[in-house]
Amino acid sequence: MIRRRHVFYVEAFDTHGVPGYHRLFRREYARFAKVWSTTGRVGEPEIDNDSVAARWQVETAGPNWQVVTTYEMLRWDDIIAAGLAHAMWRRLPRAIASFADNVANGTVAHMFRVSRRFGLSYVFPFVFLMLMVVFTLLLGVIGAWFALDHTGSSIAALIGGVALAATGYAAASMLARKWHVVHLADGWMWGNDWGRGRKPEFTERLDVFARRIIARAQAADMDEILVVGHSLGATACLPLIARALEIAPGFARSVPHFAVLTLGNPFTTSHPQAKLLRAGVPRIVGEPSVTWIECQARKDAMNFYNFDPLWGASLDPEQPRRNPILWLVRFDGALLPQFYRKLRWNFLRMHYQFVMANDLRAPYDYFMLVCGPVPASDWATRGRDLVAAFGNDATFSSERLAPPLVEEKLL
Repeated sequence: MIRRRHVFYVEAFDTHGVPGYHRLFRREYARFAKVWSTTGRVGEPEIDNDSVAARWQVETAGPNWQVVTTYEMLRWDDIIAAGLAHAMWRRLPRAIASFADNVANGTVAHMFRVSRRFGLSYVFPFVFLMLMVVFTLLLGVIGAWFALDHTGSSIAALIGGVALAATGYAAASMLARKWHVVHLADGWMWGNDWGRGRKPEFTERLDVFARRIIARAQAADMDEILVVGHSLGATACLPLIARALEIAPGFARSVPHFAVLTLGNPFTTSHPQAKLLRAGVPRIVGEPSVTWIECQARKDAMNFYNFDPLWGASLDPEQPRRNPILWLVRFDGALLPQFYRKLRWNFLRMHYQFVMANDLRAPYDYFMLVCGPVPASDWATRGRDLVAAFGNDATFSSERLAPPLVEEKLL
C-alpha cells in the first residue's frame, strides 16, 4: 500500500500556468472524490523562487487507507509563452513552411500510414491556416473588383480590397482561436523544432528537472515516485528520465516504486526527425528500476493507438526489454454516455481526458493513480481487479483481488 507519493507532472504545451492548472486539479479532484467516495483536501500551491516548479499537498483517504501526495508541477510555460509571442502574420509563413517540410520529408505520409485519425489531427490546423490565407486573398480580390466595377477608381478598388480582406482575416482569426487552430499548429511546430535540437533552452530545463527528480528519489522518503507527462510533456519524459539515468544511474533504486506515465504521447521514435527522442530510449527500455507505462486511448486522435512507441529506435537485440508496459485506455466506460458522446467530437478535450476526472469508476482514473493507495504499475496490469477491490465506501480489500491471470503486457 502506498502512503506517501511524490508526483512530478511535466505539463503539456499550455500556458495556463500554476494558477490555472491548480484550479483545474482542484475541480477535477472534487469530482473524483464523489465517484470513489473518498475524503481529502488539496492544498494551496507553492511556487519556487526560480519559477521552475510549483507544488501542492494532496491528502486522500478511505476508511482503511490514507495517502499524502506531493504534486509537483515541472514548469516550462515561460518557454512556451515566449514562443507564442508572435503576431498571426508572422506565424502563418512559419506554419506553412513547417507543414511543407514535413510533407517533403515523409513525416505526414508516415502519420497517415500509422493512423489516419492522427494524420488528420496533424493536418487540420495547417490546412486551416493555408485556407485562411487563400480566403483572405480571395476576399481582397473580390473587394477590389467590386469597388473598381462600381466606381472606376483604382484608389477605391485598393481601399475596398484591403477592407474586405482585413474583415475576412479578422473573422478567420477569431475562428482559428476558437477552434484552437493556433494552439495546435504552434504545438506541432514547437515539437518538430525541439525534436531536431532547435530548442536548447528546453533541453537545459530538462536537465534541471532531472536533477530535481534525482534529489527527491535519493531522499528515500517516498513509497512511490511518479513522473507523469501529458501530450508534448509525455514526449519530454523519455529524454528527461534518460538524462537522470545518465547523471545518476542508480537513483531510482532508492524508491520502492518508480514509474513514468506517458499520457497521450503525440510523438514517437519512428518520427523521421526524432533523433533527440531516440537517443536515450535504449537506456529506459532495459532499466529494471524504472517502470515506463505508455497510455494510449483509441478515441484520442492526438496520440497513436495500439502502437509501439519504440518503432524506429535502434535497440540491442540482446538487451532485456523491460519497458514499456502498453496500457490501452478506454474512456467510454469511464464517462457517462451522454457526456462521452459530446466529447468524442471535441478531439482536444478528449485528449485532455487523460488528466481529468471520470464520471464512473474505471481501471484508468488519473486521480486514483496519483492520489490512491495502489502503485501505478498495478493499475496498468490488473486495473479491473483493482476497481472491484474498492468497496462502495472506498474501503480497499486485497481479499477481493483475484490472482493475476496474465503477466504484464510488454510491447
